[in-house]
Amino acid sequence: MKVLLAIDDSECSQVATTTVIKHIPVKGTSVSVLHVVKPIWYAGSESLETVEQFEAKHGAAVQRAQQLVARAEHALREAGFEVSSRVADGDPREVIVEQAEKQKADVIVVGTHGRRGWRRLVLGSVSEAVTRYARCSVHIVRRSRKAVAI
Repeated sequence: MKVLLAIDDSECSQVATTTVIKHIPVKGTSVSVLHVVKPIWYAGSESLETVEQFEAKHGAAVQRAQQLVARAEHALREAGFEVSSRVADGDPREVIVEQAEKQKADVIVVGTHGRRGWRRLVLGSVSEAVTRYARCSVHIVRRSRKAVAI
C-alpha cells in the first residue's frame, strides 16, 4: 500500500502521523510524508518588508517544514515503515492532490483543524479540497482531546 501523509505544523498532523502508525499495517506499506509551504507573496510597495525579508521568511518556513517532515519520518521509520519525504512549495490543496497522483497513492492521510463558519470561509479547508479532488481514498483525521505528541 502507498500512503501519502500530508502534514503541517499542527496537533492535527501529529494525530494523523500517530494514526498511520497505529492503524495501518507496516508490512507492504510505504509512506510518503509531504509538507507544503505556502508561498509568501511580495505585497508590493505598500509593504514595509523588502524582497530579501520575504525570502528570509520563506527560507525559515522551509527549514521549519524540513524539521517537521524529519520528525514524522523518524517516527514512521521507528514503527517499521518504508518512508520517503518531501517539502514542496505551493497551494497545499493542489500540491497534495498532484503528489498523490504522481506517486500513485492508495490513500491520503491528512488532519483537519475542524474550523467552522467564518474561519473556514476565510482560511479554506485543505482536507475538504483534497477529499473533493483526489482520485484515491482520503482519510481525514480529527484532533482528539487526548492527542499524542510525536
